[in-house]
Amino acid sequence: IIHIVFATFWAGGAFSLAMFILPSINSTQPEGGKVMQKMLFTYRFPQYMTIAGLLTVLSGLWLYYHLSFGFQMTWIKTPHGLTLLIGGLAAILAFLHGITSNRPKAIRMGKIGRAIMDAGGTPTEAQVAEIVKLRKALTTGTNVVAILILVAVICMAAAQYVN
Repeated sequence: IIHIVFATFWAGGAFSLAMFILPSINSTQPEGGKVMQKMLFTYRFPQYMTIAGLLTVLSGLWLYYHLSFGFQMTWIKTPHGLTLLIGGLAAILAFLHGITSNRPKAIRMGKIGRAIMDAGGTPTEAQVAEIVKLRKALTTGTNVVAILILVAVICMAAAQYVN
């Protein structure tokens, strides 16, 4: 249940962010920046996504351990085992990319946005340039995470039919 609930939250959040939220924020600057600020600091979106991803990966590893009889290669080499392995690896890569690349960029964007607000709401040229660079990198990184999670979801759904 933990795996399914948190994986659903994580996947839904990543897909929504990649397909709708970030494109909307990016196309409605500077108002979009205010929405990003709310997501980062008021609603703590990165923290929730990190927790959901971590619980998904850890519970998935635990399930895989039990399904594979303690990571037995004879089971892992089966079509079912390989399909779950590919999906699990995609999820692990998505999680690692999210926490090592996307999360720091989002936090940095939030800090810059907060500094702009504290200074009266008018950004410097350097702040604008950094925000644009971070926004592009975060959008690309979020798309990467969403694609990896999609691979994981497809593998998890298909695994029961592969034998």
